[in-house]
Amino acid sequence: MKPLAQIGFMPEALSTHPQPYRHYWQPGHPYKEIITGWAYPPKSYEKWGNLVYEWVKHCVKKYGQKEVESWYWEVWNEPNGDYWKGTVPEFYKLYDYAADGVKRALPTAKIGGCNVAGTGSAGGTKFLRGFLQHCISDTNYVTGKIGSPLDAVLFHAKGSPRLINGVVRMNMGTQLRDIEAGFKLVNSYPQIKNLPIILGESDPEGCAACGMQTNPENAYRNGTMFSSYTAASFAREYLLMDQYQVNFKGAVSWSFEFENQPWFYGFRDLATNGVDKPVLNVFRMFGKMSGNRVEVSGSNFYPLKTVRDSSVRNGEDIGGLASKDKNTASVMV
Repeated sequence: MKPLAQIGFMPEALSTHPQPYRHYWQPGHPYKEIITGWAYPPKSYEKWGNLVYEWVKHCVKKYGQKEVESWYWEVWNEPNGDYWKGTVPEFYKLYDYAADGVKRALPTAKIGGCNVAGTGSAGGTKFLRGFLQHCISDTNYVTGKIGSPLDAVLFHAKGSPRLINGVVRMNMGTQLRDIEAGFKLVNSYPQIKNLPIILGESDPEGCAACGMQTNPENAYRNGTMFSSYTAASFAREYLLMDQYQVNFKGAVSWSFEFENQPWFYGFRDLATNGVDKPVLNVFRMFGKMSGNRVEVSGSNFYPLKTVRDSSVRNGEDIGGLASKDKNTASVMV
């Protein structure tokens, strides 16, 4: 496991709209209350780029060049939503100056983007396509030359659970359609089709900090539905990789540790007040699997197309992931 270093958000001293800067949002309040001065473009793109340069240089000094070369750097988070209050061209400029800072500090560092939300939506696909086109064929805001550094493509994918008659109904289809849209888009550009793809956030739903008091459907996160869904969704992500023949590097569970909060409160966390949740064991099991992936099939393993189009409905979905190396084999059911 290696860091995925996110370059963001905007420091108060650099923000073009620094006040208000601190937010007081809490679950149940309108989410736009969280958007303050950190979401705005910098007063000086040169200073922004130099800040990134100093950060990467510090990491190289502290952890060593070889270690930092193994990391991926990403710029901002969901710039097609409320987290970015600048224009689209201003985001491209933000990226170019950040990428220049990274590469000046460590030319062999790996940087990518752009972590759009709702990749499968019209707006998400449009933003990601524009970003990729900028990196491939637009004039770089720093160098004045054609193209911007791009060592990986990152985007987000989310499911959509609903509470129906007191029962939580998961929806893996929306998450898989996000992933499929991203895979298709990368495949459409010969210049980048072999680049690593990272799901910067890959989760059953969108709001990690929304517990079951404000979002009753998120109570599923406390038990085995969260772990089962995670295992099943990862299995389908690899099937999509096979279908589109992309260089799928991995996925991030956007989970946190919520301190000083009630126990088992339905937050998207892997442990609650130090007590491990079942979903953590899924990631532990992933960590024990080694070697090459082995094909898994079964009569009750929902077809990929069915899950993508309508999720899992009206019957059991029993599938798995398997791997083997020289001396061992691992199977997760």
